[in-house]
Amino acid sequence: MKVLLIGGLGKMGREMQSFMKQNNVDFFAVDKQNFDECFDVDFDVVVDFSNAESLKQNLDLATKKQTPILVATTNHNKTNERMLKLASKKIAVAICPNLSIGVMCVSKMLEQLTPINSYDFVLTETHHKQKKDAPSGTAKQFIKILSNQGITPRIISVRAGKIVGEHTISAIGENEIVEIKHTALSRDCFCFGAIEVCKKLITKRAGLYTIKDLL
Repeated sequence: MKVLLIGGLGKMGREMQSFMKQNNVDFFAVDKQNFDECFDVDFDVVVDFSNAESLKQNLDLATKKQTPILVATTNHNKTNERMLKLASKKIAVAICPNLSIGVMCVSKMLEQLTPINSYDFVLTETHHKQKKDAPSGTAKQFIKILSNQGITPRIISVRAGKIVGEHTISAIGENEIVEIKHTALSRDCFCFGAIEVCKKLITKRAGLYTIKDLL
């Protein structure tokens, strides 16, 4: 499997390159400065760690090359969501705002909270101070799961230091507190998840997938 990594000079892009080198994964990395080199390279899957504004060119590339694409960027608007759906009619598209297997497990836990949906819910998400979007893509993922159970949490976003990512969901009742928490100790957990998703994604038909569909 050969990976085309888009956004190779960003925080996650650099981490991803290091991880793939250490784990003998064949890859070719580009950023906006040398994006055109993509068209001269053969690859099996695209991993997009660039930004939401670059989605169209990345989807166009994957569609032209007829290769699946893992979109790991966040903060997509309605236009981007429509583009993702259109591309998924031609190629396999995975939308994974968080590639941690632990976060996937937390998502499944949150689906079991209906019995306490009358409690007061607070979702606190903390990231490094360079992170631009708030709430985070993962927080939005959790909010959607909770809303399906009639739960509207209060959202607290913190940007400080070099924190990779931490999400805590607190359900506060009259006589008890239930907390579910995930802490990313390093970005390697996202890199590992990305490679595992890619292994499955390259076997899939055209369609729209999430990390729960692929792991």
